[in-house]
Amino acid sequence: MGDKDKLKEQLSEILTEVAKVKKIKDFELIPDVDRSYGDGFMSQFYTGQVKNRETGENFHIAIKKCPENQQTVTSLFNNEKLFYESIFPMMRDFQLKRNVVKVLDNVPGYICGSMEPKKEYIAMDHVKNLGYELYDKTKCFNAEHLRSIFKLYGKFHAVSFSIEKSLPEAFKSGTKGTREHFCYIHQHT
Repeated sequence: MGDKDKLKEQLSEILTEVAKVKKIKDFELIPDVDRSYGDGFMSQFYTGQVKNRETGENFHIAIKKCPENQQTVTSLFNNEKLFYESIFPMMRDFQLKRNVVKVLDNVPGYICGSMEPKKEYIAMDHVKNLGYELYDKTKCFNAEHLRSIFKLYGKFHAVSFSIEKSLPEAFKSGTKGTREHFCYIHQHT
């Protein structure tokens, strides 16, 4: 089996899981193996589609895969998967219960993921269809981009600090399993 066939099989397995999570029984899978979005820094980034044959609805999916033979980055995947599965929903609920006027809600919709060794992935809504674009990573950020990024990071940290202070047990439970990944990577390289 060639590399392209192997990739198609892997992406099809992931898209099948997406169809299961979305409870689609009659579907068509369209893995995009002709166009790789490259290295994604610490992951391989691909896209695909799941078409619901019953309703005609088409789901555009972004897939982040852990590079093969790069097991030192699995802690990064684990942290990101936990963020989408438990931490972000906890942050969202915390804000909604406190009637926050402008809820911090600008992350792609998480669908599913796996931490099975050598099959680590995260599947989420592909936000390009909502008008978002990847920034050209060969260019430097300007001051406006940096300000925007750190302002958003500050908001995420503020919500997490508020949860940790207000609901320490929920915070501890919700963040259980996360790792300080840079320390982990340093120890295993």
